[in-house]
Amino acid sequence: MSEDIRMHPDAYLWLEKVASSVSADHLTKGKNPNASARERKDFEKASVYNWNPQTLKQICSQAMALGVASGHPNAVMKLLADNEIKLGRLRDRIGIDRKASPQHLIRATTLVLRQDSWISPGRWVPDILDRAAVFDPIHSSPKSVSGTSLSANSTHSPASSDRIVGVSDLQFGDLQHLILLLSPSDKPETSEITKRKTRELISDFPSVHVHLSQMPEKWLSSGPGVFDAVFEAAFLIHGIKD
Repeated sequence: MSEDIRMHPDAYLWLEKVASSVSADHLTKGKNPNASARERKDFEKASVYNWNPQTLKQICSQAMALGVASGHPNAVMKLLADNEIKLGRLRDRIGIDRKASPQHLIRATTLVLRQDSWISPGRWVPDILDRAAVFDPIHSSPKSVSGTSLSANSTHSPASSDRIVGVSDLQFGDLQHLILLLSPSDKPETSEITKRKTRELISDFPSVHVHLSQMPEKWLSSGPGVFDAVFEAAFLIHGIKD
């Protein structure tokens, strides 16, 4: 790969996913595997790409643009369409309409630990909860709290960013669930700080269900695995397995 390529790591994940999909499709159809290998290399020709999505919708649109740049828009379109079908089926199993207003949704947010502070991630993370029929009040606007959605598919502000949250912020959100997105080094069994902070969190919110994500990297990445986080949210909060 040429030295002038400065691709975001998450964009590479999409390229790898699509390349794998194309190769698998060729094998299924009995095409020359050497041709598939050559086609896989073609994805590297996408060259420099400005990857900076802030929402799930933007992840999809930028993945589509990346598919066009790499010469395989149909492969990306199929991956995105398959994701939408799976997410639609999940929503049907949850039994809550996509147009349901926030006051009819379970209230939850996600937390990561940075140094000695809890951070509630913004950008596409509230969208993950939204697709799992969950409302994140920490990243909402007054309109979305009142029940008027900011868009057809989202209840949080498009400019949503990471927020440092304290006890008062979480109390104001009237949360029912908290999902902790902890890195391996931050997990309670390995970090004394996390043990203390998690004990404090449970003590301050005894009626809130606190969950530990098993795939925090997928929540925080704009790669294709981000959609797996929607299914984890549905399992942790609604008890619905994929």
